[in-house]
Amino acid sequence: MPERKLRICHWCQYAPFVSGMYTCTKDQIRYERLAGLESELIDPREEVPAPWKVDGWLKPNTWKWAASADVFVLHRSIPPKLNAVKKHKGTVFVLHGSAPVMLLNEFQNNSGAFNMNIGNLLDFDKTVALCKNDYEIMRNYDVNERLVYIQDAIDLENYPLEGDKWKYESHPAIISSDTFRLTKLPAHLLWSMPKVVDLIPDARLNIFSVPRIGLTTWRNLLVRSKEQRLSMFVETFIAEGLSDLNPFIRGADIAFLNEIHGRAGRNVPEKYALGIPVVSYRGEYTKYHAVAWDLDSIAETIAKCWDDLEHNRDKIRLDCRKYAEEHFDMKKATEKYIKIYQQVASDKGLI
Repeated sequence: MPERKLRICHWCQYAPFVSGMYTCTKDQIRYERLAGLESELIDPREEVPAPWKVDGWLKPNTWKWAASADVFVLHRSIPPKLNAVKKHKGTVFVLHGSAPVMLLNEFQNNSGAFNMNIGNLLDFDKTVALCKNDYEIMRNYDVNERLVYIQDAIDLENYPLEGDKWKYESHPAIISSDTFRLTKLPAHLLWSMPKVVDLIPDARLNIFSVPRIGLTTWRNLLVRSKEQRLSMFVETFIAEGLSDLNPFIRGADIAFLNEIHGRAGRNVPEKYALGIPVVSYRGEYTKYHAVAWDLDSIAETIAKCWDDLEHNRDKIRLDCRKYAEEHFDMKKATEKYIKIYQQVASDKGLI
């Protein structure tokens, strides 16, 4: 008889073009299916997904299907209704949100977010940290030694080096596309732009993923500046929700990562895959390190990156792509996940 396919249930909300967590999970499911696993996305908010919820080749499955899975992979949440069957599954918790942000949420909203992560680390058979910084933090609570590190990755086929490019009017075109969070707001990058322009007169900032809620606040940062000076240094100011940022990334010269601890989430792999160097506050993936929130340092580091690009753009572009292929390939990451699934399923006697 042919060997039964391992059934993997990914608990993650359905949120195309909105959630990096969802996109990451979708990429992972694709490569798990290519490897021969029966892998499905299950939305914890809907027992039976609405029929219109179809994202290309991916359609969320039902809670009934989830009950028959071998491994529960927690990205978002698991409905209480399924807790009774969870104890019979192999379980894997993927730590998407950064530990500092979870702790801030706990203090701000009394949400228990960080302590919930500790609870999951103790409860699940394995926990995967997607960021080295989070891995080092959570090791302090890993009583049962169940924590592993797998670098956040992307489906490189969705980010070809060659393709359409947006034609920015000014260069260097500096792009910022972080999802707005307290630890990665583009405010200091914006405030540094007068100093950037002092060093590179034609430089302009391009901000993407601006939240619609609070849009007025960000507008005011521009138009209420002295003589609206900051407005003159911003070429593009786009709200969240674009389905394809690739042409805007390819057309840019420099990407800036606003994350305070330099976490290489999806932003860094996407930029590198498309050949764009990243200026950050830290991280082994780049040599362009600015001092966090220091306006002079931000400007000087951007200027150093631009100087390098003017002398060796083609090499930098190819080096970025090579780094993405070596470090951010979801196909390679999935191979590590599959070994974990096999281990936790075997420990529960499921294979």
